[in-house]
Amino acid sequence: QAWRWVKDVRMSSIYRSAPVGPIPDQYEFFNGVAALKSRYEGMPEAMQILVDLLAAEHALGRTRPGPHQGPRKIDLDLLFVGTTLMTKDGPPALQIPHPQAVNRAFVLAPLEELCGGDAKIPGASSTISECLAREPARSQEIAFAFQL
Repeated sequence: QAWRWVKDVRMSSIYRSAPVGPIPDQYEFFNGVAALKSRYEGMPEAMQILVDLLAAEHALGRTRPGPHQGPRKIDLDLLFVGTTLMTKDGPPALQIPHPQAVNRAFVLAPLEELCGGDAKIPGASSTISECLAREPARSQEIAFAFQL
């Protein structure tokens, strides 16, 4: 019954970027953003979405725990749910919007494509384009890989 709440999906293009973090010699990452619409009046609770994402990762071969920011087959993050702001201790732990979303060009570039540069991540004072402009070195490392 996972994902039964999804009515519509919009996907960004896929972007290639260097890995972030302390572990050397990793493959490049492929990143994208999906916007999901609910078939119900309200969105499902953020925790249900997280449970669905973790189940999808598991089905695709991800094992936890693994090294933080280390190599992995798949990594699905919940960036935000509408205008909801929340923090929940785990397991599984959840903070929305994702605490690093405004600092990661590999999130911001596909998000800008999907939502527009004038959009804001909930709780952020800057637009997506303004956040991306603060990450010039990283945004230059992101290469368009392909479009779905």
